[in-house]
Amino acid sequence: MLPTMETMRGGIVDLMSSMRRPGKASRNQVLPKRIGEYHTMPIIIDATVLAATAKRLVFAMIEDFSEGGDRYACSSRENADTCERARALVRVVTYARAVTTTLSSMATLRVLILLAIALEFGDCVEPVAQRVTDLLKQMTVDEKAGQLMHVYGGGSEKLKFVAGWGSFPGGETPERMVKTRNEMQQKMMNQSRLHIPYGFTEETLHSSAPGGTVFPMPVTQGCSWNASMVELIATAIGLEASAVGITVGFTPVLNMITDPRFGRLSEGFCEEPTLSAAYARAAVAGYQGDNGGGPATYLDGSHIISLAKHYAAYGAPAGGLNAAPSQISERTLMEYFLKPWRAFAMSGGRGAMISHESINHIPCHANGELINSIFRDQFNFSNGITISDCNDIGVLTQYRVANNNTHAGAKGLQAGIDIDLMCGGDPSKWSYNNLLDALKDGLINESDIDTACSRVLTAKFASGLFDNSMADPAHVSVLNSTAHQQLAYDAVIEGLVLLKNGNASGERPVLPLKRQNYVQSPDDSMTIAIIGPNGGCSESGSKCDSVQNMLGPYTQYNGDVTVKTVYEAAKDSASSSDVVKFARGCDIDNAKTDGIDEAVELAQQSDIAVLVLGDSLGTCGEWKDRDSLDLPGAQMQLLENITAVKRLRGSKTKSVILVLINGRPATFGPNNAILKDIDVLLVGFRPGQMGGQAIADVILNGVEPRGRLAQNWPNNVGQVNSGSSPWLQEIRGKWVANGRSGEPDPDGRYYDDYVGSPAKPLFYFGYGLSHSTFEYANPKATKTQGNNETYIMDASVTVHNNGPADGTEVVQIYIQDPVVNHVRYWKRLVGFQKIFLAKGASTTVTVSLRTDDVAMYDDEMKFRVVPGEYVVRFGGHSGADTQTVAITL
Repeated sequence: MLPTMETMRGGIVDLMSSMRRPGKASRNQVLPKRIGEYHTMPIIIDATVLAATAKRLVFAMIEDFSEGGDRYACSSRENADTCERARALVRVVTYARAVTTTLSSMATLRVLILLAIALEFGDCVEPVAQRVTDLLKQMTVDEKAGQLMHVYGGGSEKLKFVAGWGSFPGGETPERMVKTRNEMQQKMMNQSRLHIPYGFTEETLHSSAPGGTVFPMPVTQGCSWNASMVELIATAIGLEASAVGITVGFTPVLNMITDPRFGRLSEGFCEEPTLSAAYARAAVAGYQGDNGGGPATYLDGSHIISLAKHYAAYGAPAGGLNAAPSQISERTLMEYFLKPWRAFAMSGGRGAMISHESINHIPCHANGELINSIFRDQFNFSNGITISDCNDIGVLTQYRVANNNTHAGAKGLQAGIDIDLMCGGDPSKWSYNNLLDALKDGLINESDIDTACSRVLTAKFASGLFDNSMADPAHVSVLNSTAHQQLAYDAVIEGLVLLKNGNASGERPVLPLKRQNYVQSPDDSMTIAIIGPNGGCSESGSKCDSVQNMLGPYTQYNGDVTVKTVYEAAKDSASSSDVVKFARGCDIDNAKTDGIDEAVELAQQSDIAVLVLGDSLGTCGEWKDRDSLDLPGAQMQLLENITAVKRLRGSKTKSVILVLINGRPATFGPNNAILKDIDVLLVGFRPGQMGGQAIADVILNGVEPRGRLAQNWPNNVGQVNSGSSPWLQEIRGKWVANGRSGEPDPDGRYYDDYVGSPAKPLFYFGYGLSHSTFEYANPKATKTQGNNETYIMDASVTVHNNGPADGTEVVQIYIQDPVVNHVRYWKRLVGFQKIFLAKGASTTVTVSLRTDDVAMYDDEMKFRVVPGEYVVRFGGHSGADTQTVAITL
């Protein structure tokens, strides 16, 4: 049995107390300043006095471990603290066993003192800040500059300095990746005079490394309205990433993308600041561990540094085009776009990548006000690390705000960017490679380099790189574990959104599926057609982008992880008497219609036609922006032909189910008229490796999809950035005065319609259907009791399941602000809670509202809760918050 810390310390107390000189009672006074001095520390006691105690202690420990010390060298990443302690003790005791029989009494005593200090003071590690200060004093300016360079995609031989960072290497297997990573680490440490370890980064948006679990993308996670689920996913990714030796994960993406034309929408959680802030806090706790200590505290071995992207306001580019300029008022920037960044920094986030674009004519990579004054000072990011996006410091020359790369490097460094992400192997695009030239030209001071290098070293010490620079190949067993696969499946169910559930005439819901609606007797065979380019692979396997479209971009996937398509999962999940067939129908990236006739013929012969459509990585992703939201390729024609099948004489088809595997909201032709012929609309966005199985279970096995939209879903592309976002747009006073759109929404909001089409959204933010229905009553709002700075108000409402089945509901709480001297939003989301209610059951839901979520920037741009009357609104989505109560704060 592993000795407890208390048992071991009991024998050490005598040894340690004997070491202390009279009058020096503090245990810290006997510790040397540097770990490296332990083996040479002077002995200030009589060896004879301690010999018996010391030898008795070490031999007792040897005896404790002799019968099975090896079994304490744990390979499991679970119970990490116990395993690491056991492994360290085995090494120390093995060493002590050897030296005590060969060394002199004085040398033996030094070993025993080292052992005693390791056990007694193991939790008193030297502070990160002190270690950084000590190391920085020993470094040359060249060595400091090298720590500010990150090589991405080759070219390290073209650097003027030894780089401090690099991207995580690929490999055929996780074990091979770790081996390559360790070889690279050893090479880089050998090149470093002070043996400073190399930092490894990776895109860990929703997966860790090749061979690791591929979770749903953030857009699907965002639709879960479940911050605990987001934290669990981040914890799992952090564990897998740390297992292979990744230091920093480029995640989470905190961009709130308000324009669905922008191809990177799937990388962010949502377009709403309160929900995004909740996910930011959850992600920090998951990736880094919830120690709350900030960048200068030690992470444990199962977590990584969370470096969020892309600071800031990257989700509102002009025209929906990547890296286009953003024109945003100061109030909207601070209150809306920077809110999740404030939450990230305040909860201990340790890193940030700066975004491509300019905000109000200032490129973000040269914006010291944005990075230093707001992020570091106001938001308490302080000594967190910042990194450029690929070569973007050099892009300052293309913005014509810098003369050359030397000038650009000086601007970037003084703006607060610590690391230059140098991509592509072309040094003509790199900037920090020229930092010494900038220093020589007087554009920067050495103190500027010191400040950035200090933050970089802080990250390296805190992550444990200096204490354990090599990754252990044994740890890769945690990748894609059974538990993580189950978590990935649960996350899909939590994020799938049911937007329509009922046949064209509005009769009974189609889901959960009832066989008696399709076959005359239970023994009869039911035929299910899976149709569409995102539904499966062709029989020849020559075309199979459906897997990649489920996984999404920025996925660490090398084929080692099993990913079932919807077709494959449906075959496995269907009753043995049922028949499941597949037809691709068309492609996404081109307009070819060759396969539509085959798909129509299959649909006619089937009881249920399941269309799996959406977009591809070629039509939605980074630099894949569109000027239309209609389904790309020939999918609209396929959809029209399949929905018409039910009207054909002799057709068996009774239900048409549309599943979207997509990276952005889609529209469906003129006035979306074709949706009336769809019986079920289920949205998966990018559901990850378990997406096919989860979708099949929802359709065939009665599993309830539990998601709600985390984006506003426009009627057409012309609605983008119009007045169709109820919580997002400022109040349009003239619309309210004129009552332009006839009947207002339940919350009293009017819209100004376009000629020939409505201005209201196709589907509201927060919308989604359950297997049941719910009603709300008894709204209440009370001030939080006591001196609580985190929460200001408790909001409660009674929810009753009045529908036909058990079901999930997301209770959403909005507020309307008091009268102030500037125009406010129509309403704001301030809280939410996801619940499950049995049929006929009722419950009172109480949500403590955070002060940060109720606060606003006042007329003088001070962030506070403005005194006045607030109207608190409750409902199941942003257009249905009908229960209200007023409270004065």
